Amino acid sequence: MIKAIVYKSSTGHTKQYAEMLGDSLKIPAYDLKEARLKLKKNDEIVFLGWVCATKIQGLSKMKNL
Repeated sequence: MIKAIVYKSSTGHTKQYAEMLGDSLKIPAYDLKEARLKLKKNDEIVFLGWVCATKIQGLSKMKNL
């Protein structure tokens, strides 16, 4: 079962999408920094990040959570 939506946002758009998805699924949405404090290593999540030059920003940091 998915525990949370985790996101990395620069302008706030990804944050808005994460919060809307979290509200729809009735699960919390956490910024990447906040997720490190609130989630356990093996918790199932959905990650949202913005794309720059074919890379999803924050994904490499999320893999090390």
